[in-house]
Amino acid sequence: MEKEKIIEQLREIKKESSESKNLDAQTKGKEKTGEKRYKITYERDLCIGAVACVMASPKYWELDDEGKAILKGGKEISPGIFELDIGEEDYAEMFEAAKECPVLCIHIVDKKTGKKII
Repeated sequence: MEKEKIIEQLREIKKESSESKNLDAQTKGKEKTGEKRYKITYERDLCIGAVACVMASPKYWELDDEGKAILKGGKEISPGIFELDIGEEDYAEMFEAAKECPVLCIHIVDKKTGKKII
C-alpha cells in the first residue's frame, strides 16, 4: 500500500514537471505584452521627403507642411532628433520604413542587446 502511494506521488510530480516544461517551451522567446524592445531614432534634418517611410508604415509616419516626415508619437530629444520605443508587433513595419529611407535617417536599436539594426 505504501509503495503504491509513493509511485502515485512520483507520477504526479513527473506530470507537473512535464506540464511546466511545455509551458516554458511555449513562452520561451516571447516578449511580455506591451514590452517596448526597440528604440527608433529619426534625424529629421536629413529627411528629403521621399515618402518611403509613410508608404511602409502609415501607422507611425506622415508628412508635415514642409514635406518632411513626422514620427508619430516621437519625442524630440534634441533639435531635429526624435525617438520612439516600439514593441515586437510593430518591428517589421518599422524596419521596412527604415530600410526604404533613401537617406537612412531612421535608425533602429535593439534595447535588449544594444545592437544597432539599421
